[in-house]
Amino acid sequence: MLNRIIFIVFAGLLISSGSALAQQQVVVRDLMNNINRYLDNTVVIEGVVDRHVSDSRDLGNYFLRDIFGDEILVRTVLSKPVVNNSFRVVGTFEEGPPVGNRRTFYVRELERRQIGTPEPVTDRLVVINSVPSGAKVWYNDRIVGETPYQSRFRPGSYTFSIEKPFYEAQSLQINVSGSDVNQTVNLNRSALFYILIGLGVIILILIVSIGFIIKKKIDEKRRLREEEQRRESQYADLLNSGENAIQTRDYDYAISLFQQASGMFPERMLPKERINYVKKLKNDEKDKNKIEPTPPTPPSAPSPPPGPFQVSEDKTIKTFIPTDKTIKIIGGKFKIISGYDTMKELSLYADPNKPSNEYTFGRNSGQDYYHFRLKSPTVSRKHAKLLVTKNNYVMMNYSRTNPTTINGSPMEENETKELFNGDVIEIGDVKLEFIINS
Repeated sequence: MLNRIIFIVFAGLLISSGSALAQQQVVVRDLMNNINRYLDNTVVIEGVVDRHVSDSRDLGNYFLRDIFGDEILVRTVLSKPVVNNSFRVVGTFEEGPPVGNRRTFYVRELERRQIGTPEPVTDRLVVINSVPSGAKVWYNDRIVGETPYQSRFRPGSYTFSIEKPFYEAQSLQINVSGSDVNQTVNLNRSALFYILIGLGVIILILIVSIGFIIKKKIDEKRRLREEEQRRESQYADLLNSGENAIQTRDYDYAISLFQQASGMFPERMLPKERINYVKKLKNDEKDKNKIEPTPPTPPSAPSPPPGPFQVSEDKTIKTFIPTDKTIKIIGGKFKIISGYDTMKELSLYADPNKPSNEYTFGRNSGQDYYHFRLKSPTVSRKHAKLLVTKNNYVMMNYSRTNPTTINGSPMEENETKELFNGDVIEIGDVKLEFIINS
């Protein structure tokens, strides 16, 4: 019986001591320095309501600041207390959800009683600037604004974090006392910024280099294509000119043209076949024009007077003037400077009965005495024309691809220019000097 009485007394003492522990008055730093001792136990804490915090899970939360200026979050299901008033709060010290790697704690309010008369507390204006501006301002693990940032705070010590992309984050400690605070933070570029700038420069150089290489290849392909088109055009012109020379039975000139075409494209067989064909035509014509020996014929009557004209092509012109027609050499002539070795000069023969006379220049044959045939690949089939009226000499250009030039100035197609003594005319690669005899 005595043992049972002693056990009851001892248990009562334990319950009494536990109740005293649960109801003892503490400050915020006591709770934070002895978390395991007070966690999930009832505590009593006195302080001033600093500010309200909205929370959808409860009717409202508020921060209670003790006599040392430390704050703790209080969760209540009652009406929110008046800010700046002092209260004695009885509640359970509990652990909240972590914020990052940091543990959070709060007091779940069970009872609240106002104490004393609230003392007026003057808030101070805190202004935070950064260079550059637009940095995020962090306080209590949440973003409270951007620089330039300003808000009112009660006297105390506050720690802020200033962060901006591509800049190093800086911690700012502000002590609020009897006056407003205005502080500026200079942000430094982070290493990531310089790494990204370097990568950007490298990428830009690569893009420009690749673009230059692609453009160079495109230009080279265009140049080769244009060169191939030009060679194809020259090749076709040589073949066409060779065929025209065959029609006029100028076999040597045709062979020369086909040989040039074969030199441009040695792998093509057409020019070689045309060369063999022209040589065969030339040999056949030689065989046809062989003079067979004939027996001597008896003397015949004297031959009649020679015909009106006898011409040895490209060399010497022999003129026989019949009784019914007169031809004369007029004052103008062309002296061959270069490009044509067959003759030294070209004289102009005119019909005195005509008011004007026309003379043509070209690679093809034309009217006797009124056409100058220049056998050069650079001369067009119909290249130019000279119109003579009394003492006026007018040159007209027909060629568009290889125009006639006078004194180094090329003429447009169908353009006319008057010639004067000493003018230098270029028809293809044949250079002539125009001379008017005194």
